[in-house]
Amino acid sequence: MRNGRGLSLPLLAAALVFLAAAPRASSAASLDPKLKWHTADTEHFVVYWYDGEELAAKRLLEIAELVHDDVKKAVGWAPKPKTHVVLTDVTDSANGFAISVPFNTIRLFVTAPQEGSSLDYYDDWLRMLFTHEYTHVCHIDKISGMPRAMRAVFGTIIDPNQIEPRWIVEGYATYQETQLSQTGRGRSTFADMIVRTAVLEGKFPKISRAGGETEQWPTGYIPYIFGVKFLLYLEETYGVE
Repeated sequence: MRNGRGLSLPLLAAALVFLAAAPRASSAASLDPKLKWHTADTEHFVVYWYDGEELAAKRLLEIAELVHDDVKKAVGWAPKPKTHVVLTDVTDSANGFAISVPFNTIRLFVTAPQEGSSLDYYDDWLRMLFTHEYTHVCHIDKISGMPRAMRAVFGTIIDPNQIEPRWIVEGYATYQETQLSQTGRGRSTFADMIVRTAVLEGKFPKISRAGGETEQWPTGYIPYIFGVKFLLYLEETYGVE
């Protein structure tokens, strides 16, 4: 375990990446440079947090390798280098994101979902969120053949799975958050309501809108909710494989 007031080089790199990649809605909330950061290593992760997040960090360190084992088995892949995971508390929105360049990194917002959120069906919020984001890491990192040889030269910028449709990428992570918990959006009555309403009102989104980049209802819900429902339909109809 490494503790200190100064930023380690990996943490500094991660901080710069997150400042560049963070969603616009949260970009105005910069991190206080006076924060005292801490890091801890597990077999497959480097976890970063600052003072005040001790309970969340302790819980994440307890479940990190369990989630790794579950996701690796489900996806059939896990990255060899350690994944960097940063805990922050700068927003009231429940969310997180994962990126693969320059290395596999996950940012988790410690805030749990509020009532009325599409995410408000969970048994262990931090574990479900981490499962979703680590599924992205394993899914995007999964590579073979010529692209794998190219990655040895160009690094993680070679990510063929990154160009899959967004409703597959997000739908698959949402599928695993459901399969690897007792809850998840694949079982959510909120998700059922969205799909049912779309059918009843004749607003079932066309494939051209499945990425969710639209202001038309159901907007950003589409890749997650309709993506996971499609994958669950495939499972029910043709089996898991």
